[in-house]
Amino acid sequence: MKLLTKTVLILLAVITSFLVGRWSAASPDGPAAPSHGVSRAVGAQEASTPPSAPPKAAVKPDPQQIRELAATGANLTKEQCLALTSEERLEMVRKGALISDGLKQEAFLRGVLPSLSKDELGHAIALLGKAQDRGNFCAQGVWDEVWRQSGRVNAEGCLSTFAKNTSRGDCRHLMEGWLEADPEGALAWAKTPKSSPPEVAAAAYALTHEAGGDASKLLSTISSLPTDAAVTKECLKDYFDLADLTGQTQGTASTYDQLPPTLKPQAWETTMQRLIYTDPQLAVDWLASHVNDAGRNYRPTAPLFVELAKDDPA
Repeated sequence: MKLLTKTVLILLAVITSFLVGRWSAASPDGPAAPSHGVSRAVGAQEASTPPSAPPKAAVKPDPQQIRELAATGANLTKEQCLALTSEERLEMVRKGALISDGLKQEAFLRGVLPSLSKDELGHAIALLGKAQDRGNFCAQGVWDEVWRQSGRVNAEGCLSTFAKNTSRGDCRHLMEGWLEADPEGALAWAKTPKSSPPEVAAAAYALTHEAGGDASKLLSTISSLPTDAAVTKECLKDYFDLADLTGQTQGTASTYDQLPPTLKPQAWETTMQRLIYTDPQLAVDWLASHVNDAGRNYRPTAPLFVELAKDDPA
């Protein structure tokens, strides 16, 4: 009996110890239980996620590496050319001016020309011009970029050097660069009175650009200009282009007919020229109907009669 009692007491002690241990584990004041389930998963995820790397600093081009690349005759980017000295950039222009293949010349100079400063650009133009004078004409794309860069760094100064017969395209490329560098200043300049043909061509491009391809908006801008302004006549060329391309009117003659009466005199010559390009007979018919309109000018009809004389010499 004593042995049985002793055994029971031992079992009760073991059971009591076990229960006390479980209560201690569940108690907030007891020792922390091992992590399981979600806590372990979150901990594992945090441990596997690398810390955010600090942003990398911009790597500056190595001038020496760029010089070595240039020595191979490679085409450099604008950023690479900016890492070179002024003398090195102009040396690239000199080499480019001597390339006889227009496509290769344009590709070689595409990076260096936009990197030139105002003073460097003056020297570059002289180098390119000298090569042309000696028989190696530059690719048109090269000159286009020269005038864009002129617009970016010295728009008004360059315009003042343009001759009266400077091409319309050169003037518009210059304004393209100016609008890129200083759109507000370029547009403000364009809205002041102009007299020289280069200034007129550049200003008209700026006003057309402001319209953003909207023919109606461009017409509104043109209508706000003085009707006798040279810029009005130049802008109308762009308006005819837009009206035809966007289908706003049914061809050149229709575009002319729908213009406000105050603008028709400025548009007569452009209408005549465009109809000649389209169909000589259509141009003849239009001329017969508008020969007495205000603004008529017989000078642009010369190509029409040359074309007609091919089939009817008399």
